[in-house]
Amino acid sequence: MKKLILIIDKWNANKTFIEEELKCIKEKYEVTIVCDFDNEAKYPKDTKYIPYRRHKGISAIIKLIKCLFDRITWKELSHLRNKKKKLCKISEIIRFYINAELFWDFFEKEVLPVNEEVIVYSYWYFWKVFAITKNRDKHPNIRIISRAHGYDLFEEQSPSGYQPYKRAMDDKLDRLVFVAQFGKEYYLDKYSFTDSDKYCLCHLGAKDYGILNPYKKETNMRIVSCSRIVPLKRVDMITDALSMIDDIEIEWIHFGGGEMYDAVAKFAKDKLALKSNVRYTFMGNVSKDII
Repeated sequence: MKKLILIIDKWNANKTFIEEELKCIKEKYEVTIVCDFDNEAKYPKDTKYIPYRRHKGISAIIKLIKCLFDRITWKELSHLRNKKKKLCKISEIIRFYINAELFWDFFEKEVLPVNEEVIVYSYWYFWKVFAITKNRDKHPNIRIISRAHGYDLFEEQSPSGYQPYKRAMDDKLDRLVFVAQFGKEYYLDKYSFTDSDKYCLCHLGAKDYGILNPYKKETNMRIVSCSRIVPLKRVDMITDALSMIDDIEIEWIHFGGGEMYDAVAKFAKDKLALKSNVRYTFMGNVSKDII
């Protein structure tokens, strides 16, 4: 069976996204999961996991010196020519490079099989991908695939307003998988890449159980939404939409919590107070395992 190395962040944080996909992957590949160390992680027993602990101290200083003398860094800095707040972006580039170098030391020594063909699949298009693409020429037997979501794709979602080394990573990738068409279009436009088979779209989602509940006008309409309640998700816009509907009985249930939970709940209470045809419930954070 072919080998596949799946790179994620912490298992507890990523398992909701990856569990269904992982079942399909394991049917065709011998899977090793590489994830950030987490004392509270509860891994499934039938999969191999290798936890990664970030190094600090002298190792980071050595990588900083390497960064400053690496041509790839100076090429990356050249892309900041017309950018604002350059100091913040330079800092982001350096941190990105150091994190990648530290991860590579671990990955090459503890994870990567010697002289074997293997697929490396990163769930996030970030510095762990850069670590591997940067060193790909040393290991011609590997193929590299990455997904691209939000924080690892859009400059607007980066604290510095910049996504480092995207051009350098893209050059060495075999496949880049986007979770939304908008993200793919953004990426191709931002970096002036020509669309090709290298870039593909694969939406996130759950297994299709073949169950369909068609809406009948004589019954209530039930709407279920699921996301973190944070500015990016714009859950309050569901409230706005429901406030405009008068001729249908609607029940809205939202799963998920977040920093704007109280504010959005209050907004719904105020906005829908006079809507006798609309009922709603905010369930908060609910474990996927008990739904």
